[in-house]
Amino acid sequence: MEEDVLFFLRDENAYWDMRIIADKNAGGVNLKLDKDCVTAVVNRGEELSANNKALVSFIESCGFEFESRNLNYEIDVAKNIESIKAEVARITAEAKQYGLTVIPYEEKYRKDIHALWREYLNKNDIPVDDWEKHICNSPLVIDENGKLCGVHMLRIEGKKCTYWHCVIDPAYRGKKVGRLLTYIPMVMAYDRGFELTWSWIAEDNIASQKMAEGAGERRNGISSYRYVLECKD
Repeated sequence: MEEDVLFFLRDENAYWDMRIIADKNAGGVNLKLDKDCVTAVVNRGEELSANNKALVSFIESCGFEFESRNLNYEIDVAKNIESIKAEVARITAEAKQYGLTVIPYEEKYRKDIHALWREYLNKNDIPVDDWEKHICNSPLVIDENGKLCGVHMLRIEGKKCTYWHCVIDPAYRGKKVGRLLTYIPMVMAYDRGFELTWSWIAEDNIASQKMAEGAGERRNGISSYRYVLECKD
């Protein structure tokens, strides 16, 4: 993964490289925004590189404020697939006691996923084209009445598979939904030919970090720093 900076407006179907914005500003073109914005600085190491520190300084000069940091985890699923599948079988059996089942994405759950993300994740922080492209890869957990309990998106790009935006309905926490949505994506990735997978977890989400580490995922030192700019009316 190379150092990169993404910049996008909420609800907009586009990305902008922050360096392009910087070049325009350097040329005397002022940065004018009329919608809330989000930018993410992805860095290879625990500490920001000199290059990204300069970009962060520019971001902050535009009015963006640091909001949070996400940590990157990875696992060699090919090497661990037997233990992963054994755990999936065990958790699946336990989840059935609660009437829960894992299914592949179905279009009829589209609005339910939107609603779940809007309430607990803020789906609008995901560019629309990106969301539409990857939602079809997502495993879903439903209860015996067909109600959506949780979802975890798999982002597949070339030879890289990353899972992110895992959201669970609080009413179903403690019923193995989180463990299902941690292990199932690994098997799905392996079945599609991926040997390594990555996941993003919020720095303050200790429970998810412990679950990922318990599943064999390990920190690789890559971090994503999130900055936001709220436009005032």
